[in-house]
Amino acid sequence: MALYYGANATYPENTTPSAFVPPGDGGGTLKTWFDSYAQPGTALLAADVINLFPGLPPQQRIIDFWMSFPAWGNSATLSVGWLANEKDAASAAGLASVVSVTSAGQYRTSTTLSNWSCQKFNVGTTLPMKTTQIQGLVGTVGTGTTGTNYFVLTTCSN
Repeated sequence: MALYYGANATYPENTTPSAFVPPGDGGGTLKTWFDSYAQPGTALLAADVINLFPGLPPQQRIIDFWMSFPAWGNSATLSVGWLANEKDAASAAGLASVVSVTSAGQYRTSTTLSNWSCQKFNVGTTLPMKTTQIQGLVGTVGTGTTGTNYFVLTTCSN
């Protein structure tokens, strides 16, 4: 039987300081952010923006993103990302890229992440520290529909 180690499991055995566990990788506080958006019953237009969550504080590392949506109809799409802050570039589709919301369904980002530290928002140099705004961006226009879209974001802070 072979014995294998995860990348962080070998850190305590290292004797060189540069190979120790990076600060903050050994723990942190998980936070779960919830938000919802009620469809107005009229079609959203291409490039309409839905602001989500109250703004993430600096040093939040995104772990997971999940959304549930009613049928928007008419080949509708939705991307979810973030605005630029003092240190981090904007990404209009950093969490969900052109997800089809034509039919009711769910989408989860963590199943597509290459590693658990999808995005870590940096600390700025000005006070008060800037928060990072998460946004949904409507791609293809849907038909008018009613129903509620739900969004859940899990982050870790050091």
